[in-house]
Amino acid sequence: MSYKLANALGKSINIQSFSGEKHDFLITGVLQKLPQNSVINLLEDDTNGIFISNNTARFFGRDNFEQWNNLNIPSYIELRDGVKISDLEKAIQSLISKNTPAFIKTNLKIEPIALTEYHLQKDNGLINKMLFALSLI
Repeated sequence: MSYKLANALGKSINIQSFSGEKHDFLITGVLQKLPQNSVINLLEDDTNGIFISNNTARFFGRDNFEQWNNLNIPSYIELRDGVKISDLEKAIQSLISKNTPAFIKTNLKIEPIALTEYHLQKDNGLINKMLFALSLI
C-alpha cells in the first residue's frame, strides 16, 4: 500500500451525489490491492473500489437494498450445523417465488457456493477445469 493511500485513513473526502448535493465522508479504512478471485470482485463492471454503508448509499439514491429487484449486492449466509446447501436452495427459491415480480422470478437463479469454494467456481468453474486439465499432464 502506498504512503499516500495509508495517509488517507481518518481524512474526509467531499463527494457530490447524482443529484448535485455535496457531502463530506470520513475514510475509515484503506484496503490493499485485492486479488481478482476475491469475493469483493464479484461484479466485473464495478471497479470503483469504494465501499459504502447503507446510509451512504441513500445519499447517492442507491438505497434499494430491501427491494427484490436489487441484483447487485452479494449476500453471505452462515449455515447452522446439519443444514445442507440443498435445504438453503429450497428456502431461497420459496422466498423468490413469494416476493419477486414475474420477470425476476423467471430469470433469477441463486447458486449458493461455499466461500472456501468461490474462487474455484467463479467464471464458470475456470480454475477447477484448469486444475483438472493440469492433473492429467
